[in-house]
Amino acid sequence: EARASRLAERLKIMTSTTYTDSFASIIDKTAPDFRYIIATAAGDFADDFDIDQAVADYVDELNKAVRPLGVDVTASGVATCEAGADIDREAVAQAARDVDIDGILQRNDKTKA
Repeated sequence: EARASRLAERLKIMTSTTYTDSFASIIDKTAPDFRYIIATAAGDFADDFDIDQAVADYVDELNKAVRPLGVDVTASGVATCEAGADIDREAVAQAARDVDIDGILQRNDKTKA
């Protein structure tokens, strides 16, 4: 019984929960998804960029910024954290907003061979 109790405690520690199902809206309240954020940043020049790759890179950069704060972001926009974690929501939002979208777009500029 003690072993089962320890196992249950370990599983409880490793349980994740949904932080948000629309992480993009934390960055831009009007954004339905990450693609919108990237395409909006690209503006009239969206065709000059590999938007799909830029979105993938953006999610990677978001995770570099927010994982240390306890949040993991998926490409679909669902973000998770450990159940019961004390997450500083403002720090997560600021870290996400600080990701360099212009730099990501420049790395995915199709006009530069």
